[in-house]
Amino acid sequence: MECLDDNVLTAYLEHLLAPEARRAVEAHLDTCEECLAITCEVVRSGQPGSAIATAVAETIGRYEIRDLIGRGGMGAVYVAYDPQLERRIALKIVRTSAFEDPKIRARLSHESRAMAKIRHTNVVSVYDAGELDDGVFIAMELIDGVTLSRWQASSERAWAAIATMYLAVGRGLVAAHAAGVVHRDFKPDNVLVDRDGRPAVTDFGLAVGLADPAGDAVVGTPRFMSPEQFASEAIDARSDQFSFAVALYEALYRQAPFAGTTASELATSVRAGAITARPADTAVPLALHRVLERALRVPRSERYPDMHAMLHDVAAAMPRRSRWPWFAGGAAVVAAAATVALVLRGGGEAAPTTAKRTTLLIPRFANTTGDPRLDDVLDVVAADVIYRSTTLEPLAGLELVRAAKATGGTDPDAIAAKLPGRTTIVVRGTVGPGFDVALDGQTRHAGSTEELVVAVADLARDLRRRRGDDSVAEDPPPSSSIDALHDYAQATLQVASGDFKGAADRLRHALSLDPHFVTARVSLGLVLYNLSDQKGAIAAMEAAIEEADRLPERLRLQLLGDYYGTIGKYPEAISAYQRYLARWPGDARTEINLIATAIDANDFALAYELAKHTVEEHPETDVVRANFVLAELATGRLKEATTDGLRMLDELPRPSDFSFAFVAMAQVLLGDRAGATRTWGRLARYSPELAAQGMADQAIYEGRLDDAFALVDPWAQLGIIMNSPRDTRAELLMRSRIRLARGDRAGAAADATLVMDSGEPRPDYIAASLAVAAGDLDGADARAHAWQNLDGLEARMYGKLLEGDLALARGTPAAAVTAYREATRMAPLWIARARLARGYVAADQRTEAQREIAWCLEHRGEGAVFLTPTVSLLVELEAAHKAILVK
Repeated sequence: MECLDDNVLTAYLEHLLAPEARRAVEAHLDTCEECLAITCEVVRSGQPGSAIATAVAETIGRYEIRDLIGRGGMGAVYVAYDPQLERRIALKIVRTSAFEDPKIRARLSHESRAMAKIRHTNVVSVYDAGELDDGVFIAMELIDGVTLSRWQASSERAWAAIATMYLAVGRGLVAAHAAGVVHRDFKPDNVLVDRDGRPAVTDFGLAVGLADPAGDAVVGTPRFMSPEQFASEAIDARSDQFSFAVALYEALYRQAPFAGTTASELATSVRAGAITARPADTAVPLALHRVLERALRVPRSERYPDMHAMLHDVAAAMPRRSRWPWFAGGAAVVAAAATVALVLRGGGEAAPTTAKRTTLLIPRFANTTGDPRLDDVLDVVAADVIYRSTTLEPLAGLELVRAAKATGGTDPDAIAAKLPGRTTIVVRGTVGPGFDVALDGQTRHAGSTEELVVAVADLARDLRRRRGDDSVAEDPPPSSSIDALHDYAQATLQVASGDFKGAADRLRHALSLDPHFVTARVSLGLVLYNLSDQKGAIAAMEAAIEEADRLPERLRLQLLGDYYGTIGKYPEAISAYQRYLARWPGDARTEINLIATAIDANDFALAYELAKHTVEEHPETDVVRANFVLAELATGRLKEATTDGLRMLDELPRPSDFSFAFVAMAQVLLGDRAGATRTWGRLARYSPELAAQGMADQAIYEGRLDDAFALVDPWAQLGIIMNSPRDTRAELLMRSRIRLARGDRAGAAADATLVMDSGEPRPDYIAASLAVAAGDLDGADARAHAWQNLDGLEARMYGKLLEGDLALARGTPAAAVTAYREATRMAPLWIARARLARGYVAADQRTEAQREIAWCLEHRGEGAVFLTPTVSLLVELEAAHKAILVK
């Protein structure tokens, strides 16, 4: 058995253990001198547990031991205090005779330090590590929570909730594997779940050789060990995959995948690949069971190639959640500004870098050629080459402008001196008549603008070599066309100012000049996504993917994340971003888009944890602050969203338009309608159209239909007059809703029809639903049927919702309830639960209706993620809630 923890030892000394358990403890004490010594000390003290807390020195290094958290087979974990950083930590002290083996000592020390470099929301942060005479100590993040084992046992949990939790856990393993760290002993007891439900994997790499009954050395906990571990073979990431699959199998089915009560019996079952039969009455999808079967295969070559691939299939077997295009058009993918600028990585003015990286600050080249195109492209070309470095990091272009804003300086040397946590070197370039170009003291001569681009790229490569980076590859600059590069740089500025249409035009022109300008094509895809042109965005991204091999690994991972996020494959996008951050931590642009993707995936708890971390590092970045407020809103932290949101609006010189929208919605949902009105008024100075939407939405919520109509009608009319109803889709849908509430069914149907069939599932469903409610059933059956036969779960869910809407319109509420239930099983979105509540009300199923309405009202902040603005969707629910209570 494992070493005794505090609870077991106390129960043993107080004679509370069953006879069999008592015999097991005594057998362990016969073989473990450490546990025997502690037991004797406890007996002498007369206070069970007290000696355990003092069985180590009062300090380890600079850390002061405060209390015992628990003990295990490899050592103990204590609450400790770090006086240098003035914070409480968890201090794990690992002592075992295995440390007599210098190879094991070296591996554990190496992997402990490797873990300290990993920053991931699903991995316990390691702050420090060091060797002791007979072991190692590891200073870690102190998590207030329980183990995953206890989380699983604390209540009866649905299979989807368990799979969702394990997806997050698996992402932690992906991040560790990307850093070259194998866990070696993955099990639910090595995962901590905090009070907000965030899991974090701990104890990476700490498993060492243990003796099995046959006398061979095995590594790990037998119940979760892979065939190669039982065979004492080399362990790799696929061994972790096997252990992960064992744990998930047990959690889903409440039974082990392999029979056996002893290590020998388990070894026989595991080596034979004898997986126990799938329970006949399980709700776990067969597709998910097949994922587990593959991950549990005996030959490693037949398992998934990596954890990322396995998680992809786990996610594919679950109900797919939907994307929120309004979010992309507003706050979150203002991060696209960072993507458009090749050298602007996330909009963070002073994004932290690892200690080994040096920042090269590259101002605009001094240009005396008389050609204004050269004012803003050569620094981009140089930065592009330096950006591919593993030891150097460029600061140029728009990112340099933002750094100047953050530090309050304009002179490059002054900016460099004020950037915290960096080694920063200013690198200057010049270009003169005759295309003589210099960078960091080295010169080249070019015969044309095209040769000039190549010359600057060559100078940047030389600079990398002279600065100690020997990873230089002869890859080409982003484009050889000065005009294309000029368009690209201008598009960056347009995106930063919110002019997505202008940026799209610029990028299209750049691509007409250079069709192989892959970074411009990626940027075009994100800009089109911001403009709600889903089809165009996907087309641009797919074209970029075809040329992804022309990109360095850093940009390739960004592209994969952006591409998967655009097409709605959120687990893949999250994995790509996390693999990126495992190698290049602190990249604000990638952190921002990871948060956006988590919200798109409706993984609001993950989004909140990510945003909370990012906002601490980048408090001056508007998109970071806005995402944090939205994550607070989506997780029901309405007071915090209001407080933090108002502070954001006051502290930032120019918050994004959707920042105001998020704050106003939080205020309305919290009951501060007067405050929301003031916030919408502040927004009107920057975006009168969005402000009109918000004020109209609030007016509908308050029952002021005439005021709402007067606010949105001018914008809706403008879209019709300009023959661009797509551009005023929100106003037309809102006008349709107002007309329906007024009894103007024909007008409501006409407005809804104007914006129908755009190709985007969510607004198309809203339009179709309004048309059905207005009595226009023509084409609705065909549309519902067509959506239910599409590939994506999101589209199929909307097909089911529309089927339910049709059933209600035809007076068959029982059929509506059936359809709505199926929709919620496909994707339990807030809108699906709200529609199910409507069905229960119509069917006079009051208990069920009350349950669903209560859930929707409790999660009303999550509803705000459905569309922006959206508080008016609560009107029907609140009215039904009051009616049921009266009855």
